[in-house]
Amino acid sequence: MSQIEEVHNGFLMFNCPHKECETIILVHRTEVNCGIFRCHALLQPHATKEECDKLAPDNYGCRQPFKINIEEMKAIVCDYI
Repeated sequence: MSQIEEVHNGFLMFNCPHKECETIILVHRTEVNCGIFRCHALLQPHATKEECDKLAPDNYGCRQPFKINIEEMKAIVCDYI
């Protein structure tokens, strides 16, 4: 789990909640929608595990899923849906 901080004009900043990942994530509140994300700049929020695994490991994120809980201002590890 990672604590979310609102940094400026609706932008939320937090660390990826996956322990082995050190990616810092910045999203705007208007982009949260259902709260499901993938830790990678090139992946759609609902990308399948197969789509995530196709990307080679790089410096843009761990490609794993997480969910943002705006009410509690936390990012939480979740499974693929």
